[in-house]
Amino acid sequence: PVRDALLSFAPQEPLQAALFLTYSFDGRWFEEELIPDLCERPITTILVVRDGRAISTEAPSARYRKANASASTVFHPKLALLIAEDQARAVISSANLTRGGFERQRELGRVFDLGPSNTGSHAFFQSLHEYLARGVAKEVRGDSARDLSRITEALKSVLDRHDPGKVATSN
Repeated sequence: PVRDALLSFAPQEPLQAALFLTYSFDGRWFEEELIPDLCERPITTILVVRDGRAISTEAPSARYRKANASASTVFHPKLALLIAEDQARAVISSANLTRGGFERQRELGRVFDLGPSNTGSHAFFQSLHEYLARGVAKEVRGDSARDLSRITEALKSVLDRHDPGKVATSN
């Protein structure tokens, strides 16, 4: 399940960033069921970008920022990205950030890791970085844009540390 993939990532490490992209968003469920477990460790930046027309419930939170996608007619990606100092995990799935998407419905997804022992997904994470910096960046403004910029910088740092081209030339 997506929840297990998120909570099992670098369990003892603080996170530089967590980014969630979703179409449908259940803020009450997210705040009550996922954020407490995720925030058992320090996380510098947490951003949720969602389609503002597909919000089932809202809940106030001081732990993360929410942004409605502003450029797309329909904002439909489903991504969870977690970034620690030396590694990153991306979960791309069909699950929205809702109770149904995470707990009730049969969903499909894939986990990608990049880190000291996982450099095989470097090209994927490079493409993801470009998608965030050039595509998703058009969807957010103000504080959310600054948060997204911090997230893409954290991802770039992990990418640079595990660049197969740099590792190969240093031997």
